[in-house]
Amino acid sequence: MTPRRAVEAQFRADWATIPALSRARVVATERPLDEPTQLTALIRVKGVKPCPEAPLSHWNVDMVLALISGHLDADQAQDDLDEAAYAALLYLDATYPHGDAEFTEWAKARLACDIPFTVRVKKKDDDPDPESEAP
Repeated sequence: MTPRRAVEAQFRADWATIPALSRARVVATERPLDEPTQLTALIRVKGVKPCPEAPLSHWNVDMVLALISGHLDADQAQDDLDEAAYAALLYLDATYPHGDAEFTEWAKARLACDIPFTVRVKKKDDDPDPESEAP
């Protein structure tokens, strides 16, 4: 399983018990999405580099979590994202090192929130699953 797919599966499982995130559609893809009709969590890979603490055995995979509102109404969308972004930041605090949440637009039509985060992955071919690295 690729790190992106492993994170997708982990988010789906973990978020099922978090009220603000349990309704999110979690998708790990680089392909264009259909028009979101519900809160969507899009996971994308931004880059891979050697882990400074263990450059011979691990990579840091830089990812972005894009939370995309399913609402076209700006006020409803912002309310939706406020709740989801805070919940996602609290979740990431305990699981992966992450950057700041930045509110933005997605496809010039919907409000979104991007949160960069990093997953540490073993270089060993037979074990590509991410390791949880709490800050």
